[in-house]
Formats: sequence, structure tokens, C-alpha cells
Amino acid sequence: MWILFVIFFTVFLAEIGDKTMLVILSFSTKMSLFQIISGLFIGTFLAMSIPVFFGKVIFMLIPSSYIVIISSLLFILIGLWFLYAAYTKNEVETKTNMDNLINKFPGWLATALIIIILEMGDKTELITFGFSSEKINSFLILIAASMGMILSNLSVLVIKPLIMKIEEVYLNLISGTIFLGIGVFSLLK
Repeated sequence: MWILFVIFFTVFLAEIGDKTMLVILSFSTKMSLFQIISGLFIGTFLAMSIPVFFGKVIFMLIPSSYIVIISSLLFILIGLWFLYAAYTKNEVETKTNMDNLINKFPGWLATALIIIILEMGDKTELITFGFSSEKINSFLILIAASMGMILSNLSVLVIKPLIMKIEEVYLNLISGTIFLGIGVFSLLK
């Protein structure tokens, strides 16, 4: 069960300062908290279902010795991605006309759709994909990853003043170092 905490914490950490968090912060001025939370739950669950399902299918076809190496390298690459972002202060911007989406759909649905779109191929999906190689129930992986993402994104509404004081470069340095550590530890294990 320790691995479920690791999945939760890793996804939670990866979401800090991510574009989804910024969307939640932006939506907090445009819709009710109920709409944000319900959309966040639905969108996150659907977005995290994709890497869990495909990860399990792919990892059934690949020998487990290769899976450990692939997952470890994936974590190292994500760690390097964070460190690169820290040193270049370069984050790919996602351009979405959110106000138009909010006007066309109910708030919860707009939130869910934005989350699904923003998370496609994002680091949290890659992380969840890597963890899907673990020999534990897929549903438990989905719950741990989803809760990490949900609580991280909701935390922005609670700790907004503190987050605004921490420079993004430091968050990326801390995250990058932790991901590199997980990847190296997994390779050496």
C-alpha cells in the first residue's frame, strides 16, 4: 500500500504550479465552487483513466524487466523536464478560449472538458502511465493518481497567498530533483 501514497504524492507534486491549477484559479472567479469541484472530479477521473488503462494493456505485452527500465527513465525524463523549466523559465502556454467554453456549457462540464484537454499527454498522465506498471489493482492506481491531482488543484484555492510568494523556478527545482530521485532509485532497485 506504500506505493499508493507514492503515486498520490508524485501526482500531487507534479500538479503544483501546472496549467490546470491556473485554470482552477481562473474559474474560481467565474463559477461556483460546486461546479469547479464536480468538474474537477469528473475531468480528472476521465483524464487519469486513459493512462491507467493503456498502461496496463501495454505492460501486459512487455516483459516486466523492461517495464522497470522504461518507468524509471520516464521519471528521469520528467525530472529533467522540471529542471529545464526551472532554468529556462519556459512553460508551453495552452491557448484556450475558456470564457467561450464556459458560456456554451454548464460550469462543471466546461471544467471537466478543459481538464481532459489540458492533461492529454501532460506529465501527470505520463507519471500515471509509468505507475500503471505496478502489480496492483488498476482502480487503486486511478484513485491514488486522481486524488493527488484533485487535492493539488483544490489546494490552490486554499493556499493561494502562499503559492504566489514562491517563485515557480523553486517549485520546478524541487519537483525535478524528486522525480530524478524516484527514477534513479527505481533503476538501482
